[in-house]
Amino acid sequence: MEFAKKQLEKYGWKDGEGLGRQKDGISKPIKPKLKFDKGGLGHDVFDDEINNTWWQRLYDEAAKNIVTKKDSSDSVILETLSDDIEITTKRKKSKKKTKTKKAESLYKNFVKTSELNQNVERKLNEKDEDEEEEEDNSKVKRKKISSGICDLTDEELFKICGGRTVHKGARHGLKMNAKLARIEQQENAILNGDNSTPKDKK
Repeated sequence: MEFAKKQLEKYGWKDGEGLGRQKDGISKPIKPKLKFDKGGLGHDVFDDEINNTWWQRLYDEAAKNIVTKKDSSDSVILETLSDDIEITTKRKKSKKKTKTKKAESLYKNFVKTSELNQNVERKLNEKDEDEEEEEDNSKVKRKKISSGICDLTDEELFKICGGRTVHKGARHGLKMNAKLARIEQQENAILNGDNSTPKDKK
């Protein structure tokens, strides 16, 4: 630091003046800052773009809104505490929300569904055939969840989601027809025993 100061004074600079021809530049030296936190380089704690993890907050709020209850047949039924959850990507101000011990314990504990004994897997929630027939015959509007696993077919899930898929382009009418045709062509080639790829044929 002293060497640089002496060099500047040699060319007419005085202490407190700015750098440059018009002396309007910086007047204090640039000093390195020591970094002791664990944030990455250039990390700003107050930067909303980085810290606003709205997807994580939205999932946490939805998970806290779920309550599990056991009925007489030792099945677990999921219910929501309230239907007025606001879905937004903007950060909310902290509000105290009611927490239930059941909802917290569901995500803190391991749910045991099967046992592995000498390379044989045995499901712990196996039911008798009579019980399965009774359950099939009774039309229950709410889905019963046994041991924390929901039994939904793809069609039921597609219907619940209102026909939406994970493929974002499908919402705008894009069906990926060319990709599906290429996959079907590859599968047919493999089934027919043709191991050459379309690039090899060109």
